[in-house]
Amino acid sequence: MHRGFAVAQRNKVKPSCGLMREHLDSTSGDLGGLARLFKTSDDFRSNIREVLRIKLEHTPSVDNDLQRWIGQSILGMPEHPGDCLTNLTDIRDLALDLVLKHEFGPNLDVPKDLIEYWKDQNQHQNKVVSDLSGQKTPRVSNNRALQVGLLQLLTGGANNLECKAKSVSKDTYAMISALHDLRNRKEHADGQLVSESVALATIMTCLALMDRLATELP
Repeated sequence: MHRGFAVAQRNKVKPSCGLMREHLDSTSGDLGGLARLFKTSDDFRSNIREVLRIKLEHTPSVDNDLQRWIGQSILGMPEHPGDCLTNLTDIRDLALDLVLKHEFGPNLDVPKDLIEYWKDQNQHQNKVVSDLSGQKTPRVSNNRALQVGLLQLLTGGANNLECKAKSVSKDTYAMISALHDLRNRKEHADGQLVSESVALATIMTCLALMDRLATELP
């Protein structure tokens, strides 16, 4: 105020400079940069791809292919939301491979005492447990659905189970499971188009998964 740009009137400060007053009038009602980018549906559609791209750049990754596939999915927003699900099979498979090799070693051997624990917790009829119990040397199945189920058991995602994973969390299981289901949505579309909101949720799930993998895996 001592420079003459404003004057105090009671409990308010008002501009005394004409140029300052014109500037404030021109910016009145400005809700900030974020609102300008997303205030309307058209604004959102125009800017969401760049926001996702920046988020990808800021998200740590344990694998260059994973980052590249997610980046390719982002390119589909918002005009081609169905394209955003194109790489889900590769993303799911790579995430499962990274997690399972971390948890069970390069040979993917499943400890027998772990299988016995699951049996003791009334999981003996579980497809994953049945598959492992039928093997002389229990190893992780090549079936991706069974791998997702194994990750559920391992992280304590099923009822009354303790987490037996070295470092992988229930959140990681939940996101891989979601991508597994969304992959089926893409491959069995039955003529139903993928919406922008579903595509956006899918990409955000991929980004969150990449972040968790970078945190949980050495």
